[in-house]
Amino acid sequence: FAPRCEFKDKVAGGLCASAMPDLIGISQDHRTRCHLDEKERAKLFPTLAVK
Repeated sequence: FAPRCEFKDKVAGGLCASAMPDLIGISQDHRTRCHLDEKERAKLFPTLAVK
């Protein structure tokens, strides 16, 4: 999962390389997988942050 994510270095302990994150609902029609918490995701890509 991790090789395609440009933000994998922001997740502690190399978690992106060892575990697939849970599927998160971003909107009614959009899902994503990310180990970053909601606050960190909002800083990196505000249009994808859970609202």
